[in-house]
Amino acid sequence: MINEIMTSNDHTIADEDGEYPDWIELYNNSSSPINLQNFKLSDDHNHIDKWSFPSISIDAYSFLIVFASGKNRNSIHELHANFKIKSSGEFITLSDQTNFIIDSIPPVSLETDKTYGRLYDGTPNLGFISNPTPNQSNNSEQFINEIIFSHLSGFYKNSFDLTLTSDDSVYYTLDGSMPSLHSNLYTDPISISSIAPNTISLIKTNHIPYVPNIWPNYEFGFQTPQNDLNKGVVLRAMSFKNGAPTSKVYSHTYFTENIEYTFPVISLITDSLNLFDNDTGIYVPGIHLDSSNMDWTGNYYQRGDEWERIGNIDFFDGTGNLVLSEVVGFRISGQKSRSAPQKSIRIYFRDEYGTSKINYPFFPSRSYNDFKRILLRSSFTYWWGRNTLFQDDLLQTFVSQNNLDLDVQMSRPSIVFINGEYWGIHNIRERQDKHYLESIHEIDGDSVDIIEGNLSVIEGNADDFIELMNFVELNDLSNSLNYEFVKNKIDIDNYIDYFIVEMYFNNQDWPANNVKLWRSQSPHSKWRWLLYDLDAAISDYEGNSFDYISGATDKQSILFNSLLRNNAFKNKFLDRFIFHLKTTFNPNRINELIHQFQSIYEPEIAEHILRWSNPVDYNSWKNSCDFLRTFIENRPCHMKDILIDQFNLNDMDEFDCLYNNSIDVKIFPNPSSGKFTVLINKPKEVKASIAVFNGLGQNVYNKILNSNISQMDLSFLGNGIYFFRLDIDGVYETKKIVIDKK
Repeated sequence: MINEIMTSNDHTIADEDGEYPDWIELYNNSSSPINLQNFKLSDDHNHIDKWSFPSISIDAYSFLIVFASGKNRNSIHELHANFKIKSSGEFITLSDQTNFIIDSIPPVSLETDKTYGRLYDGTPNLGFISNPTPNQSNNSEQFINEIIFSHLSGFYKNSFDLTLTSDDSVYYTLDGSMPSLHSNLYTDPISISSIAPNTISLIKTNHIPYVPNIWPNYEFGFQTPQNDLNKGVVLRAMSFKNGAPTSKVYSHTYFTENIEYTFPVISLITDSLNLFDNDTGIYVPGIHLDSSNMDWTGNYYQRGDEWERIGNIDFFDGTGNLVLSEVVGFRISGQKSRSAPQKSIRIYFRDEYGTSKINYPFFPSRSYNDFKRILLRSSFTYWWGRNTLFQDDLLQTFVSQNNLDLDVQMSRPSIVFINGEYWGIHNIRERQDKHYLESIHEIDGDSVDIIEGNLSVIEGNADDFIELMNFVELNDLSNSLNYEFVKNKIDIDNYIDYFIVEMYFNNQDWPANNVKLWRSQSPHSKWRWLLYDLDAAISDYEGNSFDYISGATDKQSILFNSLLRNNAFKNKFLDRFIFHLKTTFNPNRINELIHQFQSIYEPEIAEHILRWSNPVDYNSWKNSCDFLRTFIENRPCHMKDILIDQFNLNDMDEFDCLYNNSIDVKIFPNPSSGKFTVLINKPKEVKASIAVFNGLGQNVYNKILNSNISQMDLSFLGNGIYFFRLDIDGVYETKKIVIDKK
């Protein structure tokens, strides 16, 4: 039998490599040894033969540990399965040589270094164990009472009655607060229905009143929801005996009435006082609002551990399945956007809450899945009165997909609920901190320097960069030896690409602001610049960044202007800019991505507008999207003229802003069950490539075409909207296709 499991092992038991993987303990409750050869373990109920045992015996009434490490080792000295177990819970099965399931453990969410198992060994009685007992008997002193829910967290078509089963008395709440002996005592089934009026959504979350036609009130003033919106039900429960708690706190989220979303859904559950109390709430102006400086004060501007609040996060993937449920810390994040009605929220995973990190592929294009922090970025970070809700995400994605030497923030859209109330679209983001650098560059995150702006230290220290700037301000970089000194201090290729991106997209809240750079503290490490916060970009397509950088006194402008005095740097910078202008910044490439983002966001815009009145209506949002295209279409020629004037160029032939952007392609039938015909109307046969992306931007199909008419079989994909991209010699055409298997 499966006797005990641990899904978040921090220091309980180490493997032969000195690491602490998940583990599964088996117990032989028979009086004879059993050879386990060709028995199987799995974390997938639909794929029960995931990992097979070698020829190894387990003695009568004895234990055997299998590490769920993903290392896939069949040594008789130490067993490692080829899978890991999510701390949010997965279905664990044990099957015999005939693939008959002889035992299983249901999905359970476990805190770090806590286990779930049987009391007593080999019996049917399952529960939580406070002190793990690998290779030892489970005993009653370590057993925690379990509450059994008749319905798991998730999405349901109709309202229902929820039953709770426990050996002890169960107390529960429906407002996000922690259960206590003063909460509701469970006696009868609880009616679960998502139909309810707004409550916490009516609480003012900034100091600006909403006044139509008066700026900034109509953009950044607090407006109550225009209607009662979709709701969820949050239920927290705990068992008690003789006045003392006997179980952990269970947090569940339910959506009924057939509510559906195209984005992942995040449910944040916490005592509402943590967010909205005048003294302690982190989401309101509160006692820290200074009437003489209201734009930069308030509870939401408070920082540090004392302004972190505890709660629970339930994360449902794009299909509505619960993939993680964890106790976490919440903080408000950002700078000026903290005083906007909808705020960015930083999520912390910590040992004291249950797990120090979460293993989940939030960003499928990344090679790592372990996160200590994630960011839920507000939609109120926009500039210029144009709110697409995705501009920064769009530009970061564009950079990540092209030939640019930059570290970007990956992201994906989500719908957030707080205590069951709809809180609108938020971008799930990587947070660019030491943990991010450790994951991206495989370095020691505790040995890095990270600074922002004008030498504000985030990690480590700024000593090396201060030394560099002192040198730059005292020495002429037109001298090749002085330039070599600077090249040994900064990653020139990264630096050039960084400035090109910021200048091409005309970020006007930069470089005095929104600058972040880092270096490893190891010998000979160089400074690299991080790309983040491009909300103030895409402003004036005629704008000349050289104009405001040339006279600026911030450290970043001083460094750039000094470097431009060196001919080697200037030529390298100009050559790289021309290369990107002729290739990377082809409007077809960016317009294709704009089309994808707009199509992905469009189904969720209406409800977001009802919640925040920002954008004010659908047409306003669409106009903001259209302006992106206007900038992208007009920027190349204006950027060409700027470079010619700035560098006194005579050879106009270096530039060609006339991109061939017409491809006549037809896809039919559309919609179809998955089989499409692709017809390219060209007089000669062409060689082209096809790429198909799903609604999350993931590449799901590729094909090379050697004929103007070809077949495309996507019947292996599920129903939904996809994006078809045709590439002929760097010229792109994107179309929406629909798979509908009736």
